[in-house]
Amino acid sequence: MDKKDEILLRGCLDVPSVLDLNSELLEMYEFLKSIKNNIKNIYLNGMKLEEALMDARYFLDHFYKLHKIPIYRGLSLGKIFVEYTRKLHPYYLPLFEGEKNIWDSSILEKPSENIFGKKYISFVGIILPNPSSEITSSIYTHEIVHSQLDSLRGSILNYYNSEVISMFVELVHAYYLGEEEKILKQYEFRKRVETKLLIEDLDNYYKGELKKDYFEIIEDCKYIVSNLIAFNLFSKFYFGSDKIKNEMIFQVQKIFDGEITVEDYIKMFDSQYENSLDVKTLNKYFRR
Repeated sequence: MDKKDEILLRGCLDVPSVLDLNSELLEMYEFLKSIKNNIKNIYLNGMKLEEALMDARYFLDHFYKLHKIPIYRGLSLGKIFVEYTRKLHPYYLPLFEGEKNIWDSSILEKPSENIFGKKYISFVGIILPNPSSEITSSIYTHEIVHSQLDSLRGSILNYYNSEVISMFVELVHAYYLGEEEKILKQYEFRKRVETKLLIEDLDNYYKGELKKDYFEIIEDCKYIVSNLIAFNLFSKFYFGSDKIKNEMIFQVQKIFDGEITVEDYIKMFDSQYENSLDVKTLNKYFRR
């Protein structure tokens, strides 16, 4: 299955166009570049994987009711290999070690087809950082949220919004981990730098100085858009009252339940991409 078919299988309305490198995005780039590193003296502690999973599951179970997802299975019967899926709670997803990088993670997905020929996305497992650390719990949360969204075809209509809710919930989890926002600052620093570098790549792509195929640059654009919208949402959560915080958490459950789309959620909290390009929106948060 090619990338276009995969995007459409998710229920997205169409394959998006490459982002316009407009003056607002360039201004955002200069803003992100101007922010000083605030984590020079912050170090992450090691944490056993079992403890990280327990922490993530406590957070998720406290705020959300997760639905079952189709988990891919393979079974060898002599010389015959049988592939099938079974609907299980996402905590049953197999876990795999990533590269030697505390940030390396992803959810492994596979296009599948039922006996009636209907195609859908099934889930193979989750790659988690190796070694695990105190940041692993919020990373696991991020991937579990993906399972809730990607198993509901049409929950995300614009492919560029694919990372928004996973990133937002991960930020919320990091926020509740406390410890003087140590983990939150680590996470936001990494995503801030990533966004800046991806905008640089987009600029070089337009200049013809970066050789990437169409769908590689589409992936870059996805992270630019999702990162900026997620930070916009989280800034509203961070500075919001308890009532606003509870509402923002509650409405995510509605996405998991298939009652609203990610786009509905973004609009509900006035955090569309165009609004998220406003430097003033993020300035208060990043310079807090």
